Amino acid sequence: MHARLVHMTDQQTDRLGVLCFVYVGLVLAEKCAIDEQVARMIYATNSPFRLVEHQEFEKLMSMMRPGYRHPSRKEIADKFLPAIFQKEMEQCKEVLKDETVSMALDGWSNVHNEPTVCVTVTTEEDKIYLSDTVDTSGKPHTAEYLEELAVSSVQKAEHEFGCRVRSNVTDNAANVAKMRCNLEQREDIDVVTYGCSAHLLNLLTHDMEISNVKEHIVYVMKYFRNHHFALAEYRKKRRTQSCSTARDSLEYHV
Repeated sequence: MHARLVHMTDQQTDRLGVLCFVYVGLVLAEKCAIDEQVARMIYATNSPFRLVEHQEFEKLMSMMRPGYRHPSRKEIADKFLPAIFQKEMEQCKEVLKDETVSMALDGWSNVHNEPTVCVTVTTEEDKIYLSDTVDTSGKPHTAEYLEELAVSSVQKAEHEFGCRVRSNVTDNAANVAKMRCNLEQREDIDVVTYGCSAHLLNLLTHDMEISNVKEHIVYVMKYFRNHHFALAEYRKKRRTQSCSTARDSLEYHV
């Protein structure tokens, strides 16, 4: 093999190098690692699975790694999603084991308008992990139902992740506030409950809000946004004022 390479032209040698790069360098373990990273990119950026079938994505993969066959969108959905989810769960177990955490519960609706309660735990280092999601379709969000949901979420987190839940934070809606009172009276769990401070401040601002002020502000903003001449004049004044402020600041420091 070496004797044959001696008589090859530079172009033939370069071509052989490319072939080795494509077919020899891309071993199975490396392909699996690249496949997984492609899938993680799709999940992390919340991109549609069909992105891997777009011609520009295929062109990018071909330029970066000639000969590489990326996973199909079916493989992204059926093969890699459960495998990567399991890896992330195992990593969470390692991080949360024997940790003292605070649990937060919050309800919201997904893109399909399905009611969901998300459960997260926060460590002492302020790292947040999603521990559970509960589909509450068809169930009334009474204080009693939310109480049982909170208890099961605490027990599940402690059992699956090996952490210790010592506090529980929720919003300040009436049914949730009653749920927190019920939790404090239970003997099967030992947690401190409290309402979200950010939500309290939001409620406070609503109580202090002066009527009709926001409507006037919205009207003014929409006027400038929808009238080109007014918007151009506003931007011109803003640029002039910004330059003047910067010049005054420079002169002050000099």
